This record gives sequence, structure tokens and C-alpha cells, in this order.
Amino acid sequence: MLIFVPPSETKAFPAEADPVEPGSLALPELAPTRARLLLIFSGLWGVLRPSDRIPHYRCPAGAKLPAIGPVSAAWRKALRAPLTAYVGDRLVVDLRSGAYASLWAPGANAVTVRVLHERESGGTVRRSVVSHFNKATKGRLTRALLESGQQPGKPDEFADLARALGYSVEPGPEGSSPHAPTALDIVVREL
Repeated sequence: MLIFVPPSETKAFPAEADPVEPGSLALPELAPTRARLLLIFSGLWGVLRPSDRIPHYRCPAGAKLPAIGPVSAAWRKALRAPLTAYVGDRLVVDLRSGAYASLWAPGANAVTVRVLHERESGGTVRRSVVSHFNKATKGRLTRALLESGQQPGKPDEFADLARALGYSVEPGPEGSSPHAPTALDIVVREL
């Protein structure tokens, strides 16, 4: 199982940081695209492991760079083959936000998760996506999955594990193709 999360974008600069070693990052074949995007104080590194050391940066997936254009377009092309090969037949749990999800699309052996906040208003139950609930819940889910030590191999196994970990899991919107990931909704009532 691979869990995909978006980077944490912050405005705080570290006091001191070691230089980056592009050849040591995950998927070293992405180095040419990474180098192209370092025309500026920023960098969208593509795919990283939690242990990869990178410098502070602020460059969202939706950014457009001079002489390069949309960051997402550069990464979509660069990530397609190496990331597909790296993933292989492992289950992908895709917790990325829309902009980051556009960089690479997993196949049918994947789960996308949407977090819905459920609340009652005037006797009517309403559900909506709320950024804070979304990020907090996906963070807690990631931690629970890692601490469980379980390695689900298929979307239905993931849904069963999430339920066993105490999450309210429901089918999400259906995909537009038979090769689309399985969409699941996690419903939260309070944080």
C-alpha cells in the first residue's frame, strides 16, 4: 500500500537547513524536471518520501512559472511512466487535494478519499467538504493506517480496514471510467 498526501505548504522559513541532494530523492529519474523547475526559489519536487531532505519552498501544484508554464503540466508528463512503474500493482490510497491529484492519476487499484463534515441544521442533516476537517481527518487516517501495520491490497480491503479503525466509510461518487480509482467518503461529525 502506498499513501499519497499533498505537501504541507507553510510560510515559515527554517533557521538553518542542509542543501538538497537531488540524486538522493525518490525516483531519481525526475531530476531533469526538478532541475528545470529550480529556476526560481521554489520547487515542486514531484514525488518524495517522508525522509527525503529538501530545502524550504513555496510552490503550489497550481503555480505557473515563467518560461515553463504550469507546474502541473511539467509533472504530469514527467511522472507518468516512472511513478506508474514504481507503484506497480500496489494499492494507492490517494489523499491528495485536487491540484496535486492532477499531477498523476492512479489506476483502478486505488482509493480516493473525500472527507465530508456532517451536521444538523434546522432538523436537516447536511454534508459538506470543509478544508480543516479534510486535512485533519486525512492526517489522522494516515497515522492510523501506518500504526495498524496492515497492508490492504485492494480498495475493498482498505475500506474494511478504515471501518475497523473507527471511520465511517461510504461509497463516494462513481468514476467516469472502469479504470478509475474507487472513490470513498469518510463522514465526520466532529473533529
